[in-house]
Amino acid sequence: MHFNSAGDPLLDTLGAALAQATSNDDRVKVLLAIELRKHLLSEQAKFSERHQALRSKYTRAQEAHKHSTDSLERDSTRLAGLLQHGSGGGIQTLIKPSLMSLTKDKQRAREALEFSQMMADSTRRDVDQALAGLMACEQEHEES
Repeated sequence: MHFNSAGDPLLDTLGAALAQATSNDDRVKVLLAIELRKHLLSEQAKFSERHQALRSKYTRAQEAHKHSTDSLERDSTRLAGLLQHGSGGGIQTLIKPSLMSLTKDKQRAREALEFSQMMADSTRRDVDQALAGLMACEQEHEES
């Protein structure tokens, strides 16, 4: 009987044992051991593939979160600068158009900050979910 050992030394050894088995009982035991080993290798390959996919998802989520927190920090700094600039001394009539522009810039900066905060919250949830999935995968593997 010939089977694909996929380069696994234990399967090679079991294949040699199968060739040397003299009784039906021994052949059945060795065949069972071969099938169990193949199943184990298959499950390990599935776990490895799933684990790698989850790890990649987690890494991408962390990168997205870092990007969103960087944006949040930039938008916060920009708004703080605009607010500080707008709270300065006396207002002259000649610069009212620039004050109106400054007010619009402040509003846009506030909106950008709110959006950045929403994105940072969303990416944080994505990181948490990806980590939970990765941990569940690892725990499931340990239990099986």
